[in-house]
Amino acid sequence: MEIGLAIYNILSNDANVAAVVGTRIYPNVAKQTSDFPFIVYQMTGVTPTDTKDGVSPLDTNTFNVLCFAETYSGAVSLAQRARNALDRKTGTYSTIKI
Repeated sequence: MEIGLAIYNILSNDANVAAVVGTRIYPNVAKQTSDFPFIVYQMTGVTPTDTKDGVSPLDTNTFNVLCFAETYSGAVSLAQRARNALDRKTGTYSTIKI
């Protein structure tokens, strides 16, 4: 789904995240040769808001954001940066409204 474009946009434009991973942010899977550290994001579910007579006006998307680094503490630090970047985020990113 297009929501992945927004996730990438938010993470890659966050100064704290980009300082660590640059643009090494991948949907679903990273190449085995990817340099550490990096982030992989995966959509795990979509829950529509049902209506009686039309398409869902609001979908809730669920994601996993996986953070990889050479050390455990590096992965934890990156995960905290990613959470801070995404937590309670609203607005329009890559033409996707969140």
